[in-house]
Amino acid sequence: MDSKYIIIIICILLAAFSVWWELARANRSRLLLRGISVLLAIAALACIALPISYNGDKTISGNDAVLLTDGFDADSLSRFNGLKIYTADSSLHKKYPQAKLISTPADLAGTGISQLHITGFGLEEDELKQLNGVPLKFHPQSAPQGITTISWNAQLHEGGELRVQGSYKNTSAQKIKLVLKGLSTGLDSGIVQPNTIATFDLKTRPKHIGRSAYTLLAIGKDTLEQEAIPVEIKPVKPLKILMLASAPDFETRFLKNWLTQNGYAVACRSAISKDKFNSEYINIDQLPLGSISATLLQKFDAVIGDQATLKTLKPVESAVLKQEVTQHGLGIIIRADSAGRSSSWLQQNFVVEILPGKEIATAFNLQGSTAKTAKLNFDRTVLRTQTSTQILVDDGQAHPVAATAIAGTGRLVYTTLNNTFNWMLAGNTADYTAYWSLLISNAARKAPVAQHWEVVSPLAVLNKPALLRLNGTFNAENSISINGIKSPPRQDELLPFEQVFAYYPESEGWQPATQQNGVTQWWYAYKKDSWPALHAAEKIALTNSYIATHNNLVTVTKQIHSLQQIEVPKLYFYMLLFAACTFLWIEQKISFR
Repeated sequence: MDSKYIIIIICILLAAFSVWWELARANRSRLLLRGISVLLAIAALACIALPISYNGDKTISGNDAVLLTDGFDADSLSRFNGLKIYTADSSLHKKYPQAKLISTPADLAGTGISQLHITGFGLEEDELKQLNGVPLKFHPQSAPQGITTISWNAQLHEGGELRVQGSYKNTSAQKIKLVLKGLSTGLDSGIVQPNTIATFDLKTRPKHIGRSAYTLLAIGKDTLEQEAIPVEIKPVKPLKILMLASAPDFETRFLKNWLTQNGYAVACRSAISKDKFNSEYINIDQLPLGSISATLLQKFDAVIGDQATLKTLKPVESAVLKQEVTQHGLGIIIRADSAGRSSSWLQQNFVVEILPGKEIATAFNLQGSTAKTAKLNFDRTVLRTQTSTQILVDDGQAHPVAATAIAGTGRLVYTTLNNTFNWMLAGNTADYTAYWSLLISNAARKAPVAQHWEVVSPLAVLNKPALLRLNGTFNAENSISINGIKSPPRQDELLPFEQVFAYYPESEGWQPATQQNGVTQWWYAYKKDSWPALHAAEKIALTNSYIATHNNLVTVTKQIHSLQQIEVPKLYFYMLLFAACTFLWIEQKISFR
């Protein structure tokens, strides 16, 4: 038997019993009003349980249509009675076969639709462009629970820190644990409280070189989401370093040993007396270091010297050094001394100050790292904060102890710490490595980059167009090979040095894009159902943005009238039930006084 007949029979029996109960009551005052109130309450309950509608005249636009997208609510389609309904998703067509299946949204362009109603999460950028300016009205659904934003440094050098940051939307009543895993080991985690949207920042320091896919898990009672975090760790390119010291000291000795152990090519010159030097060569051919010349400097990527040595260079040597830095991109790391302010061009952007107080043990903040270093004895010599410099290291109180500034095409790095070897003595090799790697990477001569790759679609999905952009010189007659398939480039209309490649990945995982010179750029493709909440939030934002920029295209169309079934709002019946029950309660109280 249909459920609506069961509801009607139950309500009739309940009404008969209620009327009999009222007639049998000893106190027969206000009997008629009580009987009417009881019947109205039962009728209201029936109307709440049953769909009550009436035939009405509804005004609609004659050429409006509806497009169903992922996440649509079938119960909300009653508002679109009389309109044609389409979908470009075969899975949605199976769920709602009344919708007409189209190949792509482009099929709706040029059909004379005056306004297209989009319900669900909306469309992706390329799908919106296919509509060719069709005026839209968006009826979005809320993005589902899950990761709604995500970012991480997909390429880093050996020893660098991997940071995975984003936000998670938790609509459940339980806590969600986010876990970053690598090699089947939990590396970092965070908690998202119930019914909140919270940001997260998970980090680890990879100990391997090459490509790897870490895993980001969202765990409640079960694993709710499991996404790949692809990362490529590149080996640190060995650099050629020239060290200049006014005298042998522990800082120079430990730094020279550390550079050697990490594969750097090092030439070290230490002054013995006036115009007499001791020279050492490690991983590099012997060179004449007695005089600083352009020919000598062009063989190195960076110079590390204490301020006393750099100040006592001969005028011709200082001029050659300045020319090599400002015109050819050589970098210099300057170790401060107790002399304080100098008029040298090397210290033009750096002002040394001494904070009041005694020497203390201090932990330092390194640029790009969330963790502080181990403590180091600090004589409170700092640099003044200036707009012309960028802070690399501070003392935890926003006082810079190492900073960098641009000098023509090169860079200067200035540091007031001269006892970092104590980290090595205390076994804090990681802090020592992070500190000097940061300074050297900022100072080193930058090699010219003829071509620069970037993946326009960072979360590329199977069988969807993935766009890769190449900035730099490229022979348009040649093509790039992606997974062994040649892909012709498309030159940007406004930027002649920019080429765009489109590719439809057919398999999950790492994808190689190989240039004609044999250089390969790797990128990653995900399964179609990866990052569901993220893609939903992106499509909602893209569709809203598209409508905001095309809202002037909405045209006024002829209105037509249609006789349709219009459902009566349930609110009226709830109000009637409340009024009837309120009267019965008050009447009961009065009768027992």
